[in-house]
Amino acid sequence: MSCSHEAKEHGHHHHAGCDHSHDDKESESVVAGEMLNRFIEIGKARGSNISEPDDLSKILTKEWENRRDVVSHIESDCDEELLIYVPFTEVVKIKSLTIVGGTPTDDSSSPAVAKLYVNRDDLDFDAAESTKPIQEIQLQKGHLGDMEYPLKVSKFSAVRDLTIVIPSNFGGETTIINSIFFRGANSKISTDRVVMTAVYETQGQLKDHKVHGLADATSQIS
Repeated sequence: MSCSHEAKEHGHHHHAGCDHSHDDKESESVVAGEMLNRFIEIGKARGSNISEPDDLSKILTKEWENRRDVVSHIESDCDEELLIYVPFTEVVKIKSLTIVGGTPTDDSSSPAVAKLYVNRDDLDFDAAESTKPIQEIQLQKGHLGDMEYPLKVSKFSAVRDLTIVIPSNFGGETTIINSIFFRGANSKISTDRVVMTAVYETQGQLKDHKVHGLADATSQIS
């Protein structure tokens, strides 16, 4: 990396692989499941190397029909890399991911690769570089490349939080992302409950009791 990203970490208040085009009227999902963005805990979402960190909440709360809107977007600061941490209020099973990037006049700023890490709220750029991602996706170039990329469901069946690392784009000086969408199913199990259960178990206070948590969450998500 050509510059330090530490100062840019910020909290906020508030079928792929084929090459074909999409028109503005397309809204049908190729992957079964509900839109999961409403389960994002926006107040705890954060990013690194984002030029305007407050804009992260805007791209995570867009409606699907506004996915290509370039007025609200995030842009990397001093190079092409981005790191985005997305926590959820409920344990979710993520079946697909959509990332819309670039602009109508500059598709080189579209993200080229997305590396995904599950339930790792401790990652920064350095840690991510030395950690194997759960899945790595080669993204489609261009502002209209709003594919739904299917994920390895068995690896994303009990997600409390997801970290997305964008290491490169298609040759632009900076990377632009206009929207991010997740599709799948929710467990109706609060992530707070899962975390508290894990802490309780770690403290050795469940000597003779069956431990519930992520295993239960996984079994309850269809």
